[in-house]
Amino acid sequence: MYALVQEAARLYRARNGGDSIICRELLAKAGAAFRRHEGRGPHGGLLQKRPCPELCRMCADLCAEFIAAHPEGRCGVYKEDV
Repeated sequence: MYALVQEAARLYRARNGGDSIICRELLAKAGAAFRRHEGRGPHGGLLQKRPCPELCRMCADLCAEFIAAHPEGRCGVYKEDV
């Protein structure tokens, strides 16, 4: 299972054109900036640019591709685990 997770992370990095899967690093790369605490939002400010939907869509697409490529794992058992 570890190898599958590592491969998924590698694919996500390749698809987003970066070296990271960490949210704050992805946001910084996309030019998203936080305003300092203004009492709004869970981050203490507002995101001025919102790349999150695109990044989440990318992850969802990778998950759909993974599920299609590993139909045997739909019951929680993967060839790599056996």
